[in-house]
Amino acid sequence: MLSAEAARLIDDLEVAHQDVKRAYLAWCPTQAGLVENGVGSDNNGRTSDFLKRERCAALGQVTRLRNSIIRSSKELDRRQTYELVREVYLVHPSFHEVWWIDKHFEHDHGSVLHNRRFGLDKLMRYIDSKNSSRVYGSVTFLTRYTLLLENLLSSRLTVSLLDVPPDQDALRSNVDEIIDAWGSGTPPTITEFAREMPVLFSVIHTLLEMTDYRALSIDRLLDTNRWLSGWAQCSVNEGPLLTKTSNLSRVELFQGLPSLEDQDAIRNYLRRHYAVSCKDYYHLRSSAPRIDLVVAPLEVDRPRRSRNPVVKGDPRPDIIERIEHWRDDRGLIRYPEKGVTDGGRQYVCFRYGDNKKELHNLIVIRQDTMVGLELKDLAKKPP
Repeated sequence: MLSAEAARLIDDLEVAHQDVKRAYLAWCPTQAGLVENGVGSDNNGRTSDFLKRERCAALGQVTRLRNSIIRSSKELDRRQTYELVREVYLVHPSFHEVWWIDKHFEHDHGSVLHNRRFGLDKLMRYIDSKNSSRVYGSVTFLTRYTLLLENLLSSRLTVSLLDVPPDQDALRSNVDEIIDAWGSGTPPTITEFAREMPVLFSVIHTLLEMTDYRALSIDRLLDTNRWLSGWAQCSVNEGPLLTKTSNLSRVELFQGLPSLEDQDAIRNYLRRHYAVSCKDYYHLRSSAPRIDLVVAPLEVDRPRRSRNPVVKGDPRPDIIERIEHWRDDRGLIRYPEKGVTDGGRQYVCFRYGDNKKELHNLIVIRQDTMVGLELKDLAKKPP
């Protein structure tokens, strides 16, 4: 049972996570080279760049709330901590994985079996060779995915991960059983996979015991890179936007899913307990790309400090003099900076509206951070 404080923090985290999605939707039109204007998992790499490099306020709020959730867990025992993390994972990424379960489940169970470094099919080789770093990496990876799968399949499970006792004597045979049952031939249905989850729970609990339960640490399970920016980026670039409206916990809600294989039934059920919307993603995907070219390099004789006023809190007060380059009805500003964090050049893009007067608010330094710019003079002289 979640404490009132933990429930409030996770609700706030859900709100902040939706703001991250909205910030991503606002960022996409400023970028060139996105697939479907940024909507869909083909953009996972660029989405990860956004999550790691763009210092938007919503990302900061997610981090602050994550830290508060971790602090609130200090007095919890192992089982209580696990249930708390399950609730957080139902904000990201489990809700998304269930909403799109018809196209994501195969990837999720395939990752457990055949991940190129940490899949179950490689585990016993690491254990036999006493490769402790790879064993621990496998335990960390597999624990996260097992937690995700438990959230997805909980409506068909009678036990949880920590309910199934560790069994080191049966570890090898259990791993072989899973690989033989799920890893070859016809992929299992979701219901078939759920029936065998207790065997996976036994394997993972055994591995946790062998490694002193380090991978079950909330700091590791909610590590920002592993949990948010480097995992399930499609939760951000595919959506949906959501807000829980039910008084039940998220774990309780997902235990009540009426189906695991009828996508419409799943979504109808979730809409009774959440306000869910995909319209902003549909709108972005169907809109015409606003930034679809890269201009040739422009050089300056010498750098100068920008004449734009420095905004309090602006992370880049030394932006050098802007250079204007117009092409068709698209306006691009380029900063030929040197000595920035990645040692390269940065771009800032924007465009005028069709009337060549209204300026879209699409200012972003690619591969760096959001900045504030004074563009009133530019707005007065259309291309």
